[in-house]
Amino acid sequence: MMKKKKVFYVLFLWGLFLLPFVNLAVAKPNYVGIDEGDSFIWRTEFNKGPYEDYWIDAGYSDSYAENLTDYLFDVWDIDTDVEGWKVVILEIKSEKDDVYKSDDIYWVDYLYNFYESEVGISDWDREESNERGDIIEYDEDLYLDNTLWSWGLLKWFLATDVNWRELANNLEDEMDYWNEEGEASAEYRNYFFSRIHCGISTTWNPEDTSETEDFESVARYTEDGVLMYYEWTYDGKTIWEIELDGRFLYENGWWLIPLIVIVIGLVIVPVTIVSIVMVRKKHRAKKEGVAPPKKEKKPEVPSPTAVTPAAVTPSLEPPLEAEAVFCPMCGAQVKGGKNFCQECGANLKE
Repeated sequence: MMKKKKVFYVLFLWGLFLLPFVNLAVAKPNYVGIDEGDSFIWRTEFNKGPYEDYWIDAGYSDSYAENLTDYLFDVWDIDTDVEGWKVVILEIKSEKDDVYKSDDIYWVDYLYNFYESEVGISDWDREESNERGDIIEYDEDLYLDNTLWSWGLLKWFLATDVNWRELANNLEDEMDYWNEEGEASAEYRNYFFSRIHCGISTTWNPEDTSETEDFESVARYTEDGVLMYYEWTYDGKTIWEIELDGRFLYENGWWLIPLIVIVIGLVIVPVTIVSIVMVRKKHRAKKEGVAPPKKEKKPEVPSPTAVTPAAVTPSLEPPLEAEAVFCPMCGAQVKGGKNFCQECGANLKE
C-alpha cells in the first residue's frame, strides 16, 4: 500500500513539473484559415453614382435616388473617401455550435482591430478595436441567408470548406424566388499544381422596370478563405471594388516558375559563362609559363685590388764597389759601369 502511495506522489509531482510545458490552447478547426497575428490589407474604391443611376432607372427622382443611396451607404458603413482597409487578427476563439434549421452549425469567433486609410494604403487610422467577427462552417442555407453576394453583405473571411458550385446553383434558385432574372456561377482558377475553388460571380436584373440594367458581382477568396477580390457593378460601372494587397501573386503565382527559369537563362547563365572563361584564361596562362620579362644584369666590374709593396729586407752586408776601369786612350781611371771616359770622352766599349 505504501509503495502505491509513493508511486502516486511521484507521478503527481512529475505532472506538476510538466504542466507549464503543456499547450493548453485549443486547436482551431480545419475550416479556419486565419491565425492570430495575421494582418490583411485591401485597396478599396467606392462610388455612389452608379447606384443612384439604378434608382433613377427604377423610376425614382434624382433627389430621392441620392438620399436613398446615402442612407444605404451609411447602413453599410461605407465612406467613399476611404482608399484602404486593414484588419489585424488579435485572437482566435474556441469553436462553438448551435442549431440552425434543424442542423448543427459550428463557428469560430475571432477578435480584430480595423483600420482605414484615405491616402492609399499608407496612413492608417484605427476605427475599431477588439471587434468580434466569426467564421462559420459551410452550410448552404446559412450562407444563402447571411451572405447575399448581390447586395454587398460581404465578409472578409469565410470557411475554407465552402462548396462554391453548390452555392452558385442555390443562389440562382434564390434569385428566381425573389422574382429576379439572374445567374450565378462558381469561379475557378487553374494552376500548374492544383485547382482552387476560389469564389462566385453573379449577374442579375431586378426587373423593376424595363429601364433597369444588369447588376454584376464577382467575389474571389484565397485558399485560406481570405477575401482576395470583390467587385459590384451596375450597368458595367463600379459601385464597390475591394482588392487584397498582393492579389496579383495570389492569382498568378503559377508563372513564378517560368519567370525564374527565364531569369536564370538571361542573367545567371551568362555570368557563369564569363566566369568560366576568365578562370580558363588564367589557368592557360599559368600552364604556358608566361612570365614577366627579366631585367638585364649589368656586368660586374671587379674592384681594384690594392697592391701591397713587397717588404724589402735591408741587407746587412755593405754594397760591393764597382771595379775600376782605365781609359785606353788617355790612361785616366774611369768608374766601373761607365761607357765613356770622363777625361777624354773615348768610347770605352770599342
